[in-house]
Amino acid sequence: MCGNGNPPGTSSFAKLAAVLLLLSGISTAAAPGARHYSIYPDSPDVFLEALERNPCSGGLPGLPRLTGGITTHHFLANRQMVEYFETISASGLPDLIILLGPDHFVKHSGVVSISRLPWFTPLGVVEPDPDAAGRIERGAGLNASDESRFFGEHSMGALMPMVRAFIPGVRVVPIIIGWGVPQWKLDKLAGAIRGEIERGKVHVLLSMDFSHGKPHKKAVANDLKTKAAIMAGNAGAVPGLEVDSPGGLYLLMKLFSLEEPIFGSRTDSAELSGKDLSSCTSYMNVYYRMRIGRAESLSGRD
Repeated sequence: MCGNGNPPGTSSFAKLAAVLLLLSGISTAAAPGARHYSIYPDSPDVFLEALERNPCSGGLPGLPRLTGGITTHHFLANRQMVEYFETISASGLPDLIILLGPDHFVKHSGVVSISRLPWFTPLGVVEPDPDAAGRIERGAGLNASDESRFFGEHSMGALMPMVRAFIPGVRVVPIIIGWGVPQWKLDKLAGAIRGEIERGKVHVLLSMDFSHGKPHKKAVANDLKTKAAIMAGNAGAVPGLEVDSPGGLYLLMKLFSLEEPIFGSRTDSAELSGKDLSSCTSYMNVYYRMRIGRAESLSGRD
């Protein structure tokens, strides 16, 4: 069975996404006010084709209580994205996704920013959760965020259409973690996010790619090193790892230090292109599953 509960070979999510698009009744000219845009905001076919090509991508169906994880923001690896969202949707739909990502344009070094604006995607709008954003911002002691940091940031924009396709009613709190954010600030942010997790059904997703600028064999070696650090929960090793969001990875590992990491598929741009590239980017899906004793403890609070 696929992660979405349908037999292999179906394209139910592609059909669902098409229905959502029709029901949304929006265009880039129809929704007034400030908002952010996903990648390919006027091209639903790009995403519908990706969903059609990968209707059952080999996700990990039936994993209980997935509290967070990692997937790519490179659309070249859209199969990884589909696998990730199939898996989390099969484990139980969250009410809130806290989406972490790097600052690719280094607009403000050492800064953490939280968005309160809706995201326009070709499959419909993904709504923010300004109340949760405010609680996290206050709990972490952050200054008011600059929404301009999210303009064109593909670590957010590449995943918003997938969020809309697989979990159409979910709200999001997008958080950009700049380069050079001190660990004490990340620790405080982890505490604030942990408070949201304890409030209800929250999934914390890190939008991150792994090795950059290396040939395939070196990328594989780098990823094995990163995988070992994640498996061991060794957040102190993050500065020496090949990832494009070290702050995000440190935060995720601190946040889920009591949870169990489970590894999904891994690939890179050399494998996907079928070429022996001297410089490639690698991608790996990681899921955090709440340990049984801890899940029972939290469920007792309901």
